[in-house]
Amino acid sequence: MRQNDPVKFWWDIIILIIAIFNSVTIPLTLSFDEISESLSGNSLYNFINIASTVFFMLDIILQMNTTFYDPEGEEIYDKKKIRINYLFGMFFIDLISSLPIELFFPGS
Repeated sequence: MRQNDPVKFWWDIIILIIAIFNSVTIPLTLSFDEISESLSGNSLYNFINIASTVFFMLDIILQMNTTFYDPEGEEIYDKKKIRINYLFGMFFIDLISSLPIELFFPGS
């Protein structure tokens, strides 16, 4: 996929919305037992939580196949260079942030 593809733009908007949702709900569920208990019983919240994990994992795959611009401004299409650039760039941050919080805090 190309970096400036309109589909990529809308995908990034969806990922941003999910990230904002998680940045609000995760601290609340970790901080307040009452909120955690009420949300854990909510099927819509559980669906969104699972869907967000799936979307973030799919985003990693998408990023490994998305072109990038080198310092000279040339768009790079070579899959090997794209993957190396991503692995040494945002891959580990994306991987850690996409893992379900329940792996780190089983009681949440």
